[in-house]
Amino acid sequence: GYIRYKDMNLFKGSILVVLSFFLSTCSSNNQPLLIDREIFFEEPDISHLQLSPNGAYVAFLSPYKGHRNIWMKPLEASFDDSFPVTVEDQNIIYDFFWSRDGKHIIYMQDQGGDENDNIFAITVDSISEGIIPRTTNLTDFEGVRAIIYHKSRIDPDLLFIGLNYRDRAWHDLYSLRVSTGELNLIEENTRRYLSWILDYNDNLRLATTAGEDGINRLWRIDPNGKTLLYSWDIYETVYPPVFAASNEHIYLISNVGDDVNIIKLYLMSVATGDIELLEGDPEGQVDLDNFYLSDRTLNLLYTTYIDDYTRKYFWDKEFERHYRKVAANFKGHEVNLYNTTADERLWLVQIYSDINPGMVYLYNTMNGNLT
Repeated sequence: GYIRYKDMNLFKGSILVVLSFFLSTCSSNNQPLLIDREIFFEEPDISHLQLSPNGAYVAFLSPYKGHRNIWMKPLEASFDDSFPVTVEDQNIIYDFFWSRDGKHIIYMQDQGGDENDNIFAITVDSISEGIIPRTTNLTDFEGVRAIIYHKSRIDPDLLFIGLNYRDRAWHDLYSLRVSTGELNLIEENTRRYLSWILDYNDNLRLATTAGEDGINRLWRIDPNGKTLLYSWDIYETVYPPVFAASNEHIYLISNVGDDVNIIKLYLMSVATGDIELLEGDPEGQVDLDNFYLSDRTLNLLYTTYIDDYTRKYFWDKEFERHYRKVAANFKGHEVNLYNTTADERLWLVQIYSDINPGMVYLYNTMNGNLT
């Protein structure tokens, strides 16, 4: 997802209001009971649930011997029958994902908080209850930080990553074969690029830089050089672009312009740099929070805006139908269809509210079952 810009002055003001209320409440004769800090900060029992691409399994994060690890279970099995597939006892695993073919579970991890993330892969075929599978460090270079830029749709065994192996200040672009660990250099970073952006055919098309003049720039990578497409300063917000299905346009989140004061969604031509406004807040109140594409069709599904509650605006009628069917069961709750199988037959549904910390359901689009 994308990180929404926060107004720090508003944040500081909110903290002062909450602190003042807390102090005035505590000074009264009837002091409220203190909420145990563990409720806020203890490790959750289960989090980050993700379906395997074929829907046969669900993986998630859960403590193992006091440290967060990846667990797994067959989809229909009870969570009591789940089992760990990693046994990290020192370094925290924050997140993971399935490879597109479901053959690997991939995660990133540093060593002792040094922020030099490595890419690790677990071979799913080697997983069985009671046997901890072998985990392979695919970027085992001391003092080197790996970044994942792109997951191939053409070859599910292929990732495109950055490594600052040659120059600790800048990441060169490599292809990485997950099953073997084979690395191939694609482009040396001699132009101070901060990110590399590939299209759905795995072609390097775009890159971004942050100039010493305080200007950020989006470049088109041409056979004989580069062409400037877009720029923004430190007071403006632009999120890394995502290619549209055609590979000829990118979605761009931006508030660039003297006459623009909220973040909106645009479509940009990669060939010309021309931009078209797709959507801003229909109520004209808040920034665009995010937009969501179907991983199967690459079509735009919906956009979100965070106001007093999250407002969703749908671009796909079929997805909207499923969403409204699910949401009708949870009046007064936020509802998110957030993770799905490769065919989008099954979805994980997260529901929560200001008085409900949340639950996760499984929704079957074929029969409408919600369990």
